[in-house]
Amino acid sequence: MPAPARPEGHSRVGAQARAAAARILAKIARGHIETEAIFAEVHPDRCSGCRMCNEVCPYSAITYAEAERRSQVVSALCKGCGTCVATCPAAAIEGRHFTDAQIYAQIRGVLQWDSSHASSASCATGAPTPAPISPAPAG
Repeated sequence: MPAPARPEGHSRVGAQARAAAARILAKIARGHIETEAIFAEVHPDRCSGCRMCNEVCPYSAITYAEAERRSQVVSALCKGCGTCVATCPAAAIEGRHFTDAQIYAQIRGVLQWDSSHASSASCATGAPTPAPISPAPAG
């Protein structure tokens, strides 16, 4: 009886899997693995234990501690997407390096930007900054 045919691309998938395993093993051999500095953090004093964040996390980076009745972020798995931050009804989760205070400060900085400076978009693209439009006089 002939051997069953392998699906198309089988050898390519196997090569990709071996390459991914080799990259991870190389990092482990160095003795440490670097992770992203941006991840979510749960403030346990504010967490109600509703588990909404656990349900929405696309990376399965949030666990529920039964003993404490609180959710916890596994920082090594978290990609800092902010889905849990936006979902939490108790505002118990903050994005590390993206706290409300930091975002408000950025907004204030943009609103206080001196109009004599080029906009950040025009600086990045090299496009000219359009002149501000004055409202038409009432009357």
